[in-house]
Amino acid sequence: MAEHRELFLYVTGGNTEQTAIGRLSLAERSTTPLAKTLAFWRKSQGHDPKVAEAWSFGIVGMLQMISVWWITQPERAVDEVASQISDLMWNGLQGPRK
Repeated sequence: MAEHRELFLYVTGGNTEQTAIGRLSLAERSTTPLAKTLAFWRKSQGHDPKVAEAWSFGIVGMLQMISVWWITQPERAVDEVASQISDLMWNGLQGPRK
């Protein structure tokens, strides 16, 4: 992505015929396996696994938007942004301490 910023924007830009339902269906390719993994992980940690599906859509959407945003921020190092997003996700995913 870093080496081909314009190509990433082109590929992820969609088209005028793409509907919200179509984009949702495309997102499910990523969210379905992520939701299964999150549910398993949450259950193994003693947390409610029911949040996994909503969280998976939130994570995928966040990553898509942060990717598009990062492309427009050439002065930002990818490692810096990745670290910031990792902190956000891991701290949120852990849930309340027991």
